Amino acid sequence: LKANSSLTELVMRGCRLNAEDAKDVAIGLAGSTSLTQLDLSENQLCGLNIWGRGTYDATGIKAIGVALAVNASLTSLDVRYNNCLGDKAKVTIREAVKNKVRFDLKV
Repeated sequence: LKANSSLTELVMRGCRLNAEDAKDVAIGLAGSTSLTQLDLSENQLCGLNIWGRGTYDATGIKAIGVALAVNASLTSLDVRYNNCLGDKAKVTIREAVKNKVRFDLKV
């Protein structure tokens, strides 16, 4: 993501991304200057599958929150249907984008 200056939309819906993958996405997101839309819905961003099985790990979603706070190009993020996104994780994401005008957040 950091090296690609022409990518504007990335759809990674249903790719079974876990917390470690989310941290990698966050690194790219933090350095991206062209990405405007990111879809991370239907994954396992905190390590839990749709049945709640797995090991809970919020480090990935927290890293995405930090990256959102520094990224200036993203205008749309979809993280719906990630089993782990309880109230605390949703607050992390919402806080990161609260001052972004017309940001389209789907949680």
